[in-house]
Amino acid sequence: MSNLRKLVRYQSMVADEDSCERILEQISDGMSVTDVLSRSSGDASGDWHILLHLIATGQITFDILHKELNLDTVLCRDEPALWNPFESVWPRQAHS
Repeated sequence: MSNLRKLVRYQSMVADEDSCERILEQISDGMSVTDVLSRSSGDASGDWHILLHLIATGQITFDILHKELNLDTVLCRDEPALWNPFESVWPRQAHS
């Protein structure tokens, strides 16, 4: 649940498309968050927020239910999120 709370605000974040592509190109399965940020040619703090956005939008995955998201988290790019974890906790409201 703490992962979902951490990520929910990044779902709707307006992220720089070039930064997203740059980070996605750097990631291969099995890399940790630390690995990705250490390869970063940009601002590590800004890249952390981009990385959170990519996770929140399902472009990068990790074991969201069983592992705490931190710098040691192992990322996976090749397996897209098959379900939206936010929907199971905060279902979308039907608009009238």
